[in-house]
Amino acid sequence: MRAEAGCGLGNEARSAAIFEGQQKILGMLARGEPSDEVLGELCRAAEAIELTAVAAILVLDRDNRRFDRGIAPTLGPSYTAPLAGALVGPPHVGTCAAAVFRGEPVTSKDVANDIRWNPIWRDLHLAHGIQACQSTPIFASDGRALGTFVLGFRKPSELDAWDTPTIGLLIQLAGLALERARVVDDLRELNRTLEQRVEERTRERDRIWSVSRDLLLVTDRSGIVLSGNPAWGSVLGWSQNELLGTTSGWIEHLEDRGPIPVSAASGENQPVRREIRLCHKDGSYRWFSWSAVPEYGRIYHVARDVTEEKTAADALRAAEESLRQAQKMEAVGQLTSGLAHDFNNILSTVLGNLELVEMHLNDESLRKMVRAATSAAQRGSKLTDQLLVFARKHRLEPDTIDLGSAIVSTSELLRRTLGTVTSLNAALPDGLWQVHVDATQLEMALLNLAINARDAMGIGGVVLIEARNVKASDPDKPEGLTPGDYVAIAVSDTGRGMTEEVMSHALEPFFTTKEVGKGTGLGLPQVYGFTRQSGGDLRIRSTLGQGTTVEMFLPRAPNFAGSVARMSSESLKRTVTAPKTVLVVDDQEDVRDVMVAYVEMLGHRAIPASSGRIALAMLDQPEASAIDLLLVDFSMPGLSGVDVAREARQLRPGLPIVLITGYADPSITNDAICGTQLLRKPCRLQDLAAAIEAACHNGDTGSRKVVSLRDRRS
Repeated sequence: MRAEAGCGLGNEARSAAIFEGQQKILGMLARGEPSDEVLGELCRAAEAIELTAVAAILVLDRDNRRFDRGIAPTLGPSYTAPLAGALVGPPHVGTCAAAVFRGEPVTSKDVANDIRWNPIWRDLHLAHGIQACQSTPIFASDGRALGTFVLGFRKPSELDAWDTPTIGLLIQLAGLALERARVVDDLRELNRTLEQRVEERTRERDRIWSVSRDLLLVTDRSGIVLSGNPAWGSVLGWSQNELLGTTSGWIEHLEDRGPIPVSAASGENQPVRREIRLCHKDGSYRWFSWSAVPEYGRIYHVARDVTEEKTAADALRAAEESLRQAQKMEAVGQLTSGLAHDFNNILSTVLGNLELVEMHLNDESLRKMVRAATSAAQRGSKLTDQLLVFARKHRLEPDTIDLGSAIVSTSELLRRTLGTVTSLNAALPDGLWQVHVDATQLEMALLNLAINARDAMGIGGVVLIEARNVKASDPDKPEGLTPGDYVAIAVSDTGRGMTEEVMSHALEPFFTTKEVGKGTGLGLPQVYGFTRQSGGDLRIRSTLGQGTTVEMFLPRAPNFAGSVARMSSESLKRTVTAPKTVLVVDDQEDVRDVMVAYVEMLGHRAIPASSGRIALAMLDQPEASAIDLLLVDFSMPGLSGVDVAREARQLRPGLPIVLITGYADPSITNDAICGTQLLRKPCRLQDLAAAIEAACHNGDTGSRKVVSLRDRRS
C-alpha cells in the first residue's frame, strides 16, 4: 500500500486530475487500444483520485460464473492470479464476488472479521494490506454483468471518505471498455469463423470441381471458356488447355448446333436447359443434359452424361414398339386364322360337292366346267394355307435340311419364275450349318421373296441370295430371338426400296403396293409366319432408291436331329379290306353331308351326328359296338373335337379316331390322344380314304393332308 499523503489533493488539483484521467481514457477508447490497458489506466485514475485506496478490476467470463482475469497495476499478479477462475457464487463469497452475484455494490468495513468472506479470499486481501473493501458491479449497456470494480482501503475509516460520483463515472467507463472489448472479441471470432467457413466451402467446391463426373464449365457472356473441371478429360478426352479460350461450338453435333454455341446460350440473363451431343476426342458423340445459369458477368454450366439413359430409353421404346407390333400381329393372326378356318369349311363343301358331281357326270363338257371350278377352289385352298402359315396355325413337317443344297436345288425354279430380264445370283459360303425346317415351306418362302424382289425392280435388276451362320453371341440379329445358333438367309434386290410407312405394314396380310390384280399381299406375311413358327424371325432392311433386303433367321439343326419319318411302300399299299361303320360328327350340315357322301362313296356305312354330345350319347348305347371309326370336326360349339375324342376313347378304348380341322394347328395335338389322325380341310375323297386307312391300321399315309398325332407325343 502506498504511503498516505495528507488529506489528498486540493479541489482544483483534484478536478484537473479527474479531467486529465478521463480525457486519457476516452482517447484510449477512441483509438481502440487493448481493453486491459484501458482498464489498467482506469485503476490508476481511481488511485490518483483516492490516494489512500488501491483499485482492481475483476473481469467475468462469458458465462458469468467465474472471474476470467484481474487487472490491478498496483497490487500486481500476486493479487490477480489467484482470482483467475474463481467462482462468484456461494460458498465462494467475498465482497468482490458477492457484488456481481447480487448485482449491487457490497461494502466490507472490516475484512478480518466479516463473516461473509471466504477464508481464502480474506487472507488474500489481508496479505495485500486491505482492511476494508468497496466492490461495485460493472454492467454493460444492456444490463449484463461484466465484472467488479474493487477499491481496497488500509483503514476502515477511509472507506467513508471516497468520491462516489467520480469513481462511479470511472466504473461506467470500465463498463464501456469491457463491452467494447467483448464486441471486438465477438467480431474477431466471427471473422475467424467466417474465414474458416469460407475456407471449408472453398475446399468443398474444389473437391466437387475435381471429383465430379459432370462436366463443369465457366465462360464469359460470349461463351469463351474461362475454366473447366477435370471431367472434360475423363469423359470426353479434352484437356483444359484445349478448352480454354474457345467456345463449345467446335465440339457440338452439327444437328444440335444453334445460332450461338451452347456455352453462350445464357447470355440474356436467362437459365437454359438443353439436351445436346458433344464430340469425344475419339470422334464419337455422347448425349448430355446441359444447364447454364448467368451470374456476375459470367455463365456457369453443368453438363451430365445421359448417353446410357437415352440408350436405355430408346431400347425401351423399341421394345414397347416391338411388343405393340407383336400384339398387333398376334391379333391379325387370330383374325386371319378364324377367317381361314371358315373359308376352309366353305371350300370343303364346294370341293366335296364338285367332286361328287363330277363322279356322276357323263357329259365331258360339263365335267370340264366342274374341273375348272375345282381348280379355282383349290387355288382358294392354297390362299388359306398361306393365311394359316402367317397366323402360325399351319402344321409344319420339319426336317434336317442342308441349306446350301436346298438353295441350289431351288435356284432353277427361281430362275424360271423370275424370267430372263432379272438376274439371280447366290453367295453361299462353305460350312453353312444345317437347319431344321419344313423343306416345302422353305422353298415357298424363297419363291415369295424372289418374286417380291423381281416386282420391286421392274425390268432388269439383280436378285441376290446370301446365307451366313449366326452364332448365339452374334449381336447382328433381331431382338427377341431365343438364345442359340441360327442361319440367316438374305434375299436382296436393287429396286426402289420401301418408305418407313410401307415397312411398318409390310408384314400385314393383304397389304400390297402392287397394282390391283397383281398381288395378294400374302407373300411376306407367309414368310414371316413360316420363320416365326419355325422358331426364328424375319428382318427387313430397306433404303429408298437402293433396294431392300429381307433376312430369314432359321434355327440351326441340333446334332441329333433326324429326318422326318417317311411312309414305307408297304403302308402305301395297305387298303381297308372290309367296310366300316363310321360315326360322322360335324355341326355344319353342308360339311357333314359331304363327309357322309365321301364315306359312303368309299363303301362304308355313315352315321351322322350334329354335335359332340349327340355323338357321345350314341357311343354310350349298347348297339354302339357296331361303330368302327369316329370322324369328328375339331372346332364345334360346346364340346370340341378333342373333347369328344377323349371321352369317346374312355367309352371305347382303341376306337380309331380321325379329327378334321380347318386350322391345322399343331398345338391342338397337345390334348389329343395317341393314335388319332388329323385330316386337314379342305380334303378330297382320296385324303379321307388315306385318313381312314391310317386310323384303322395305326399307320402313316402318303397324303400331306393327313398327319398322325402320335408324332407330337414321341
